[in-house]
This record gives sequence, C-alpha cells and structure tokens, in this order.
Amino acid sequence: MKRKMKVKMNNIPFEVIRIENKKAPLFLEVPVPPHCTPILVGHSKSNQLKWVDKPNSQGRVMTWGLKLSIEEVSKLCVDSIKNKGQTEGWEIEYIDENQAKLNMKELGVENVKRMGDMLIPTEHDILGTLVIFEDMIYPVIHNAIRAISFIG
Repeated sequence: MKRKMKVKMNNIPFEVIRIENKKAPLFLEVPVPPHCTPILVGHSKSNQLKWVDKPNSQGRVMTWGLKLSIEEVSKLCVDSIKNKGQTEGWEIEYIDENQAKLNMKELGVENVKRMGDMLIPTEHDILGTLVIFEDMIYPVIHNAIRAISFIG
C-alpha cells in the first residue's frame, strides 16, 4: 500500500511529495498541466536532468530517479532553469524585485515570495514537484518560464 505525504521544506522552491512504498521504481510516468512546457525531468543517465519539449499524447512525461540529496536535486533543477533561461532568452533574471513581481503577475503568478535570490510562487506546486521514493528523487519541473525569477 502506498502512502503519499506532502513535505514542507522551507529551503526547496518546489512541492515535495514523499511516497512510502516498498521499492523505488526505475522511473515514473506522471501527468503534467497543459501549456507548461518545457518540462525538466530526471534523465535515464545517472543523476542527470533533461528538458522535455512536450508531454506524450496522454499528457504525461517520464522522469527517472536521481540518487542525490533533495538539496542537491533542487540546486541542479534551479541551475538548469537559470541556464536554460539564459540560452533561450526567457527573461527570468532581474535587478529589480518589483519588476520581477510585475512580470510574474502578468504571466498569471500573483502570489510570490522571495527565497534567496529567487522569486517563486507561494504555492510551490505551480513551479513543479520533487517526488521521493526511499532514497530516489524524481523531478517534474514545469512552468519554469513563468513561475520563477532570479534577482540580482
């Protein structure tokens, strides 16, 4: 029997869900909200991430487990978002926090909070989820274009 628990973590910008199960699966296939691409997921190669341009025809993506700490996975995800934003011209880096808030509001994310050098939604699941089975973490990060801003 699986038991799913949301875990509150003040230093992680994503929703965290722990699923108690006998064994961690090799990968998860999870539904994602429409119009939230690209999606950052765990790669089948050891402890790496990859961007998926669109979900499959059932609106799902596959994510592979990473055998790292939650802090390490979170940092990998944040760094990957920042790098992709720079190369793709997402305009998610700001000097002025108020301008970042205004931009996020225009994109539909009104309730935000500061976490270090980031502005993120107060509801972390808007940005994405880290699913934990035993010692494996399965990232599914969506809405990176509109649900995170970097200040500095």
